[in-house]
Amino acid sequence: MTTERSDNNENDELKRMNDELKKKRENLKAEALKDYGGMLAEIKKHLAKGDYAMARQLAGDISDTAFVFKEIIKFFQEKPETFHCNDCGKEIEGVMFKERTLTWRNPYLCESCEQKEKENEIDRQKRSYGNFVERKMPEILKIAGVQKLLFPASFENFPSTVVQTCKRSVMGKHGLYIWGGVGRGKTWLSVALLKELIKTLDVAKELSNSSLTSDINQFRKMYRFIYVSSLLMAIKSSYDINSSLTEQGIIQEYTKIPVLVLDDIGSEKPTEWVRERLNMIIYDRNLRGLKTIYTSNIAPEELQERLDERITSRIHQQCEIIQLGGPDRRRQ
Repeated sequence: MTTERSDNNENDELKRMNDELKKKRENLKAEALKDYGGMLAEIKKHLAKGDYAMARQLAGDISDTAFVFKEIIKFFQEKPETFHCNDCGKEIEGVMFKERTLTWRNPYLCESCEQKEKENEIDRQKRSYGNFVERKMPEILKIAGVQKLLFPASFENFPSTVVQTCKRSVMGKHGLYIWGGVGRGKTWLSVALLKELIKTLDVAKELSNSSLTSDINQFRKMYRFIYVSSLLMAIKSSYDINSSLTEQGIIQEYTKIPVLVLDDIGSEKPTEWVRERLNMIIYDRNLRGLKTIYTSNIAPEELQERLDERITSRIHQQCEIIQLGGPDRRRQ
């Protein structure tokens, strides 16, 4: 009981001392504000007139008085300094107030002019990137895995409906399943589409995170063209004891590439091993929302019979279908 009473007495004494200290501080603050009341009123008056330089000068004379300086900080925060937009001259408020110096940062541009500046910079980046891609397209296509014979691919001589479907894919997130008989231009069209996708890169987003124009090999991480049979062969080659690659590594690589052209799907022998590997790649790409362009000699419903329902269902889910007919373009 004696110990408990002693602890209570100590707590009461500590509370009394804290209350006295608090009261003393309040008295000191009141005295300081009273002593400098005239100066504070002058500072407030200059701020109201927009004369921040004079207000800061007066504040500097009493900055060593903590209580008073806190009040001065409040005055400046309540009345942000005004500047003028460097472009249109519109009055704008300062941003990012610095208490120590009682200054506001000059934003230099109003919101409207700043937005125009950003748009102009994006346009400049796009023009610069477009010029770069035009000059380097053969190298970029080679890095992406496209054969030299296909470098000149374009939308020329394809029906307008086909071209419009391709352009929708360029602007959207969905892929394409391009099918038709031998020599109908499926691979040619897929490379033409790949070229358009490379040209219309979202510069504003990508250039901030990568250096495509300074390291052209970076395009390989973003765009890839591969024959399905070659992809499956690469996976099988990874089983070799001397191979530096692994099956998992190859599959992960092709599931992460933002734009992938899988050429001639369905031509491979439809074993269970083939179905499983293709399904892993297609399933993961669909989950990631990545664009995939397929070409095939086989109609979607026949592909389901040749491979399986899971693969074709996922292709249908992510792709718009293009059927190419007409004469054999190779012979022409």
